[in-house]
Amino acid sequence: MKKMMDFLKKCWKTRTAYAYAGLMLIACILVYNLYFASGINLMKTEEEKAAIESSRSEGKVTYGESNIIQGDITDRNGIPLMYTEAQGEEARYKDALAYTQAIGFANDYGDYLLAEENKSYLYDALSDTNKGCTIRTTLDSRLQEYCFGKLISQCKGDGAGDEGSIVIMDAKTGRILTWAFYPSFDVSELTQAMKKLRSGETDEEDTDLYWSDVVAEQLGKENGRLISGGAGGLVEFAAGTAAGLAECEETREAVEKTDPANIHWTQVAEEELGSLTYPLLHPRMPGSVFKIVTSIGIIEKGQSCLDETVYDGTGYLDIDGTQLPNAGGAVYGEVGFKEAFVKSINVYFAKKAIEDIGKTALDAIAERCGIGSRFGFDFGDMVSNYAFEDDDRQLARTAIGQQNVQLSAIQVAMITMGAACDGKIAEPHMVQEIYRTKQQNSTQGSTYSKGEVVQTEKINTDFMNIMSPETSAVIQDAMVAMGDSLKEKTGLDLIVNGQSCGIGCKTGTGQIDKASGGYSGYNNIWLTSYAPADDPQYIVVVNRYGVDGKGESSYGATLFGDLIDIYNMLFEDNTVNEQDTEEESGDV
Repeated sequence: MKKMMDFLKKCWKTRTAYAYAGLMLIACILVYNLYFASGINLMKTEEEKAAIESSRSEGKVTYGESNIIQGDITDRNGIPLMYTEAQGEEARYKDALAYTQAIGFANDYGDYLLAEENKSYLYDALSDTNKGCTIRTTLDSRLQEYCFGKLISQCKGDGAGDEGSIVIMDAKTGRILTWAFYPSFDVSELTQAMKKLRSGETDEEDTDLYWSDVVAEQLGKENGRLISGGAGGLVEFAAGTAAGLAECEETREAVEKTDPANIHWTQVAEEELGSLTYPLLHPRMPGSVFKIVTSIGIIEKGQSCLDETVYDGTGYLDIDGTQLPNAGGAVYGEVGFKEAFVKSINVYFAKKAIEDIGKTALDAIAERCGIGSRFGFDFGDMVSNYAFEDDDRQLARTAIGQQNVQLSAIQVAMITMGAACDGKIAEPHMVQEIYRTKQQNSTQGSTYSKGEVVQTEKINTDFMNIMSPETSAVIQDAMVAMGDSLKEKTGLDLIVNGQSCGIGCKTGTGQIDKASGGYSGYNNIWLTSYAPADDPQYIVVVNRYGVDGKGESSYGATLFGDLIDIYNMLFEDNTVNEQDTEEESGDV
């Protein structure tokens, strides 16, 4: 725009200036009409186009008008999680670190997660109000903040874990009650820096200031991080300079061609922060929680395969000269399915995969479970990775959750739901309802209240079916046995209504490889579960990434104490259970 203005000034005294000025005016009018007043602009998504058309037909202000205050996002009980109070004001959070990685944000500088998926509603207002719709989520703020607090206290780097996640899902409906991921961030400071650059508040000679410089400058303040907390594995940038970004020369050269006026969050997130943002697009190695999937193959092979034991006399399986060991090199002798599942015996599952299941069958089961597919949910996209050659060593490693298989915590929760609920998986979702905002004006200002509901909750209990009820029953029996084993080892129990409550569990320990190849000495530890065992109500997954691989704390079983704490909160919080029952009896 500056170049255009300079050009116009230079030729203003010429006769052609009027023609250029006229053309520019016409172009501006056309762009405005195409983007803000037209429902057919190719730059808009289909959802945005539909929202615009709805606005026009119902006499509402057009989507995209600058005078609309962004709508709010609340938890399941109506507690504001992200809210905006005035025009031109940036959204505020109840707790930015606890919620940014769950609900995201939507502003002039970028869109992220749930707020991005539902942005058209956040800026959709009636003609007599200036505020967009409110999105009521399925999240429970008390649970979300409690779980995020656990992650902060435990993911301290230096072998304790650099990243972590906790998922709590309703086993009957697929509602996500908690989606906590650490490390998290507060985007407000970066947004302010971007706003400053776009508004032209930089020095006149700063003509070569690009968005990457802004990122470096902003991250250089105070502790040099955008990401909050923790030592190990976080991205650091040089203070006050873009030098910290020069490591990736290709990316640097590409982004420096970007006009500062086009700064957008996705560039910062995807090209600089990587796996610290969009956690559902950066899955991790699942380790032995993947044995739930392998178990489907063993059971579906037939009763004789399930009944046949495997002899482990060395603590490892020799595959073409390569040893695949049990955890800690333990030797178990003759073992059957249930014992192998509870003790997570690698030799058993690897041998069954090679001799009984085979690559073709395991591939088909993985596809049935959605592994290797991309899902588009109302809170963002999710991917997983699954690929290996037709080779016994790779097949064996894949069967125990190593090799080239990576899952997010949400997908592990989905697979666990299938095991707990007779093979059926309800579609994960985070939007409970969306409603219009009513505005009342007075001499004291404007107040807002709930208006017409424009979207009700979309519960899909038949989203996926990954195994038969008979197969599910066998896996449930093994998972409950593992839960009982963890109770015995830790001395902890879940007491509900004065009685011990069964928990179905599976631990996992994924070994993290170095970039150059070979074991890094750090693990990705998991504990996935459901409870109560006889009538599953909740799915809870706890994960910690970057844990020192030495000692007992390097295994998923070490997370059992956290799991019990979370279930205690779930079952003592009667408001959660009561609301579930009340809403399921109504129309959804």
